[in-house]
Amino acid sequence: MELLLGIDPWVRSLALLQSDSSYSLQHAVDPALIKSLSGVKKRRKRKLKFEQDAEHARQTNATIQILERLTPLTISLSWRDSTCSNYAEQTWRLGVARWSGRCALTGEHIVLGQPVYKPTRLGRLRPANYDEMIAESAVIKATAENLNSKNEIRT
Repeated sequence: MELLLGIDPWVRSLALLQSDSSYSLQHAVDPALIKSLSGVKKRRKRKLKFEQDAEHARQTNATIQILERLTPLTISLSWRDSTCSNYAEQTWRLGVARWSGRCALTGEHIVLGQPVYKPTRLGRLRPANYDEMIAESAVIKATAENLNSKNEIRT
């Protein structure tokens, strides 16, 4: 059945209809095509897993806490989601939104091109929340509130 994936749909239909006849799929499929399909199948499987993880991260309610500003372009935060992922100290970098979406911290709408923080990769691996974004304005507001609350405690 795996051999049927990379051939013309018409040939595939005929092959399925004539499965009990002497028709051989080996004549319809190039061996190089079969070899290349195995690589495509693996890449599709990995991409599908990343998409499923990302969709799952969007559907769950994560508890997000900004821990500190590491540099002017990076922050450290705690991302806890009991059903998807738990990052005790995850580094996020300031960038530009490549697609519209929502802020994971406040839920506000993010437009294409808006400054946002996004999680950094760990080598070649993407974190489960790799497609999440936090608006820069939300980070500025949260860090300002955090500083105000620390100052109130000291006095």
